[in-house]
Amino acid sequence: GQGRRDWRAAMKVVRRATGVVLVLVVVAGLLGEGPVEAAAPVERGDHQVVARDEIAAKKEGDTADPVEGKAGTSEDGQGDKEEEGKEDDGKESNQEGSEGEGDDVPPEMSPEMQQYKLSVSMNDAIGTSPELGGDQEIFEEGKLMGTWATCMDSNFSESDCFVEDQYSDLLGMEFLFEEGDYVLDEPTITATGGKAKPSIYEYVKDDMDGYGEFQVLYNCQGTSEDISVITMVVKVTTSESIKISWGKRCQTGANDRIVFGYYDDDDVEHEFEGDNTLEVPENDPATRLYLRMKEQPRHQSFETPIFNIADSKIVTASARGVGGAVFSDASTIDVQYTCLKKGTTDVRVEIRIPPWDPLKATLKKSCSGKGNSGANAGIFVKTADAGVPVVEEGAAVNDYSTKAGDIFGGAPPVIDVDKNSEVFIVTNANDGDEEVSIDSVSVSVEQTGVLYGRVMAKDATYMGVNGAIISPGDAYKLNVHFVCKAKGESRVVVSLVQYQYDNIEFAMTKKCLKPVRIKESGFLTTAGSVMAVLGFLALIGVCVGGYSFLKARRGEVKYQPAEAR
Repeated sequence: GQGRRDWRAAMKVVRRATGVVLVLVVVAGLLGEGPVEAAAPVERGDHQVVARDEIAAKKEGDTADPVEGKAGTSEDGQGDKEEEGKEDDGKESNQEGSEGEGDDVPPEMSPEMQQYKLSVSMNDAIGTSPELGGDQEIFEEGKLMGTWATCMDSNFSESDCFVEDQYSDLLGMEFLFEEGDYVLDEPTITATGGKAKPSIYEYVKDDMDGYGEFQVLYNCQGTSEDISVITMVVKVTTSESIKISWGKRCQTGANDRIVFGYYDDDDVEHEFEGDNTLEVPENDPATRLYLRMKEQPRHQSFETPIFNIADSKIVTASARGVGGAVFSDASTIDVQYTCLKKGTTDVRVEIRIPPWDPLKATLKKSCSGKGNSGANAGIFVKTADAGVPVVEEGAAVNDYSTKAGDIFGGAPPVIDVDKNSEVFIVTNANDGDEEVSIDSVSVSVEQTGVLYGRVMAKDATYMGVNGAIISPGDAYKLNVHFVCKAKGESRVVVSLVQYQYDNIEFAMTKKCLKPVRIKESGFLTTAGSVMAVLGFLALIGVCVGGYSFLKARRGEVKYQPAEAR
C-alpha cells in the first residue's frame, strides 16, 4: 500500500544520503590529514626512543629493557607468551609476539604517535638556517624524516646530521596533533661538547586547535671549534617519546653578517662607516636606526639599547619601536631626544647581540636651547570606528595614557583577536594658520614574541612612519597594523614625535590567536578554510538528499494505481 511505498522511498533517500556523508568524510580526510598511508615501522635506533613495548612487557610480567630485547621469549619467538595466552581464559596473548621473532618485532605504535607531527618552522617570529630550506618536517607518520633520522647523539657524524651554523641564535619548531591521550609537556634538551647551553623558550600548546610551537635558544657561551651535539626528547604519550639530535656551532667576536645603519630624512638607508658616528642637527627630534641580516633566512636577537650620554644636562634619549630580533628585513630602533639646553653632546648607543660583540654608534646631538614648549594643544586623536577620544590637547586621555618611566604600564584598552589593525584620526585643531608637524611615528611592542606592530599608509590620506605636516582644520588617518606571531597578548605604544613639543604617546593592548596551519601535499589550509569547504560540501549534500527525496516521492506516486490516488 501507500505506507510501504513511502517506506521504500525513504530507504532510497537514506542510502543516497549515506553515500553523500561518506563522500564528505573522505573529502574532509583529504583536506585535513592528506592521503592515508600505512604507518612505517618505528626505527629502533639511538636517535628515537619508543617505549610502547614497555607496556606489553609489563602485561607479560617482563622486566627486561624493551630496547635491548624481550625477556621470557624462547628462540622461536613465542616461548612463554603462548603459555600465558593459554592460561588467560582464552584471551589473546600480546599481539607483538605473533608479528615476528625476537628483537625484529617492531613495537606497537599508538594512534597518537602516528598522528603527531613535528617540524622546523619558518615565520615572522623566528628564522632558520639556509641548510633547512624553510619549513622542514622532523617527525611525521610515526618516524623521523631525512637527516633527523640518521643523526645519533652517541655516534655523532656531521655528514649524517643537520648542523646549525654560528649565525642563528635559535631554532623554531611547531607541532600538530589530533584528539587523543597526549602528554606533550615541554621537551627536555641537553648538549654535549662545544659552547652551546640550549634551553626551551616560549613553549605554547593549544589543545583545542591541536597546535603548538616553541623555540630552542642555543645560548652560546663562547667560540669553539667543536660542534655542540644537541639532544632533545619530546614526550608524546605517557609511554612514547621521540629523541632528536643535531649539531650547533658557536662563535663570538664581531658579527660580520649584521648591517647596522640609519635612515635619513628621505627614509633612505645608510650603513655606518668608520667609527659609526652621525651628526644630528638641532631640528631632528629623533634618529631611526636599523639592523638587518645579510643572508636569508637568519635570526639574531638583540636587547634594548643602552644610552651613555656625555652631558645629560643638554639632552636625554630613549628608545622606541624596538623589535627584539634581526632578520633579513630591517628591524628599526627610534632614538628620541629631549633637548634641555643649548649645546652639542655625544649620545653613545650600545645594542647587545649575544653571544656577539655589541653594536655601537655615537650620535652627536645638537640642541638649540629653546627647549620644548610642552604639549601641543592643537593635536587631537580619536578612534576612526567609534570616535573614542585618545589624545586631547596633545596628551593621551582615559586608559590610553602611559605611565611615566614605564610606557608599558597601566591597563590600556583591548584590541580584540578579530582585528588586525586599528585606525585613528589625527586632527590639527589649532586656530589660525599654525601647522602641526609630526616628525615621525613609531610603534613599540612589549611582547615581541607575540606580535609585530607597524604603521601602514594605504594612500595619501594616511600618515606614514615619517609623519606628516597637518594644516589647521585638517586630519590624517593613522593605521596601526598588527601581525600576530603566537597566541597571547601584548601592550603596544604609538609614539608621535614632534620638534620643540612633547612627544605624544598612547597605548593599547592587542590580543592574538594564532591560526592553525595545516601543511599537506603542497598546499596550505587553516581550520577556518577547512570548515568553510566542509560547510559548502554539507550544503551540497543537503541539496542532493532533498532532490533525491523529492525524486523518489514523485517516482512512487507516478506509478500508483488510479484507485489508490
